[in-house]
Formats: sequence, structure tokens, C-alpha cells
Amino acid sequence: MPIKSVTQLKKFRSGELSKIMKKYKIKGRSKSKAEKIQLIRNNSQWNQIRNDISIPVRPKRKFSAKQLAHQREFAQQHRKKVKKEVSDVKINDSQNIEEFFTVFLNDINDDVKCKTDYKIITSEILGKGAQGTVFLSKKGNERAATKVPTSKSEVEISKILSGNVGAKVLDIYECKLSETTNITIDKSRLELEGTFMVMELLQGEDLDDFIQEDIFITRDFSKKIVNKIKQLHTMGFAHNDLDVGNIFIIMDELEPKDVVIIDFGKSSKHSVDKAQQDFDTLLQSVTLSGEANLENVEELIELLEEELIEIMEKQLNILN
Repeated sequence: MPIKSVTQLKKFRSGELSKIMKKYKIKGRSKSKAEKIQLIRNNSQWNQIRNDISIPVRPKRKFSAKQLAHQREFAQQHRKKVKKEVSDVKINDSQNIEEFFTVFLNDINDDVKCKTDYKIITSEILGKGAQGTVFLSKKGNERAATKVPTSKSEVEISKILSGNVGAKVLDIYECKLSETTNITIDKSRLELEGTFMVMELLQGEDLDDFIQEDIFITRDFSKKIVNKIKQLHTMGFAHNDLDVGNIFIIMDELEPKDVVIIDFGKSSKHSVDKAQQDFDTLLQSVTLSGEANLENVEELIELLEEELIEIMEKQLNILN
């Protein structure tokens, strides 16, 4: 089927575009897929090229029963934002979780024992999951994100990865409900008191939202994602819960600029097996998130698969 518009060139892989450029002697420096598409489109032979070449037809990617089971599991856990049910935390049997958070955090903001300049904005929840809730917080005109509660292990790992693999940590402080507060709670008090971590407010979106916008992820940016994970492993940690919701894309206006890994609540020391698990988990999650149009994530899928093969080869060499 001949090419009708320049947007259909996105269906070609980077290597295939390079072959087209070589065939029609198109010169120019082109590192990314987007640059190659632009060079082909702007060439004087464009009308001839689009009549000569056809949209590649690729076989549908087949998955094993084990991979399909993984995908179903991800669908249940990560397809929708995790929302904690009221029944998970018993609070006076009448207060729901949102009301409790509001009372709890308002109390914290007034508690002189909390030595921080950042005030939590209880009405602005930036994210919620099994590892805690992230609220907007402010210090004067500065906006930040505060995670409540945070485990001590996550704080220590986040401090090491701050501004590098992870978001920059701005402040860490301890807080407890004041003794004069008029709300009574049971185990929930123990779970929600503790360490609070203030982080820079990232501008962008997670990888899942980015994929759902039907944006083609270039090979160069796919490498950025893979290299960020490898950097995490090089620094001695495994994520252990690395899905598309925990890869954050920093945006510069409408263009992806950088990658940050978030939510280290389940992280641990690095090992070869755990590194393999990180790449495998993300591969399954990316495949599920991009199932409507796998062509947009094929470069990322290919690189993740390459990393898994490399890790397995290393394991075989160790055994031999």
C-alpha cells in the first residue's frame, strides 16, 4: 500500500528509514527516527518515494500463556489508578479516607513539632498508591510534592538517587498528631504518622499516560528510559515494582526531555535476578499499555527485550 502522508512514515522502523535514505541518496545528519522522517519528507524526490514504497505489514506479536497471564495481572493492578477503599483503613467507622487525610494533615500543618517550611495542600492529591499518597505542598511561591507516609528505607534510597535517577529530595521531616486533636484512630494512626518526604514537583506525565496519548516513542528516547534503569542498577538498587506508572517523563512544552524513576517503596539492593525482574516487569507493562498501537512502543519493547537477553546471557556465563 503506497504512502499517502508523511505521518505514515512513522510506521517504518529506524533501520528501514535508513535504507530508504540510502536508496534515494538522501544526505543529512539524522540520529533519531523523527529526523530521518523529516529529511525524507523534505527531499525533492518525496513524491516518487511515497509512490515507490509501501507501508510495512508486520505479523502480530504473539505472547505465551505466561506472558498473557502477566498482562492480565498488570491490567488488574495498574490499568487504573490505585484507589484505597475505606474498608482498608477503619477510621471511626464513619469517616472516609479522604476526610481523615484532610483532618490529619490540617492538624500536621498546625503542629509546631513539624519543623518544615512546606505546607501540605490537603485538597490537591497528586497521586495515590499502595506505598502512600502524594500531596501538593508549598513554601511561599515554591510548589513541591510531599509523600505521606514514607518508609525509612524509601527515604534513604530516595536521598541517594535524588536529582539523579529519582526526583530531587527537598526536605525530610517527622510529624505526629498533636495530643490535643479531637480525632481518635486505631492502627491507622501508626500507619500514617512517621516520615514525610518533600520532593521537587515534576512537570510532565508518567509513561502510561504518555503512551495513551498515541505518541511514537523514538529509539533515542527509548534508550534514555533503558539507560535510566541501568543507572539505577549500577548505583546498587533494584526497583521491584517497575511499571509504566513509575517511569515519569519530564516534558519541555510538548516534547519529552528526560526520564525520572519514581516510587521506591519496594526497592531493595541490586542483584542480577532483580535486575531481570525490573526489565521483565516493565516490558510486560509497556506491552499492555501500548496494546492498542504497539508500533508506537516497538522501539522501547525491542530495547527492553535486548536487555533481558543480555542479562540472561550473563547468567549463563556465570553458571558455566
